[in-house]
Amino acid sequence: MKTESKTYLSLLELNVVILNLIALASCQPSQKITAKDITEVMRLTLERALAAQEIPDYDLIEDTANIVLSSENVNPSLLPQISGVTLTLLSPEQIQEKADRQGDFLYLRFKEITVEDSKIIVSLESAWAIGKNSTTAYLSGGGFTVEYHRKDGKWVGEVTVTWIS
Repeated sequence: MKTESKTYLSLLELNVVILNLIALASCQPSQKITAKDITEVMRLTLERALAAQEIPDYDLIEDTANIVLSSENVNPSLLPQISGVTLTLLSPEQIQEKADRQGDFLYLRFKEITVEDSKIIVSLESAWAIGKNSTTAYLSGGGFTVEYHRKDGKWVGEVTVTWIS
């Protein structure tokens, strides 16, 4: 009986060890998120907004080939290239000056780019730049938040929040 209980205990211990090894093997080490990753998710987000026309009130953007992007929360060296779109990065002050000179227009702004463990959360919004002489009150614009994670070595995003102004 002692031999049987030792054998049983040894098999139980072996099963626990095997299950722990399987659990460890299935856990992928968290990959470090780099500047290149940030550029990639910014590109994916802008393509979703512009090429797929998912940003709220896309149809109100006067010139979809030339987009004003606020420099808020953006490192200029990480700004991606978007096929068919010229991105003009302007500070909030420059955006206001442009609206004062040329009139009201929709522009894009990254409200958030946050790294959490192995995911990146990005919020992009369209907002109105309203010139100092404007008499229009706008009830449009909005945005979305996308949560990105790596899948098979590529960044995949899922919209988790959308809003309309």
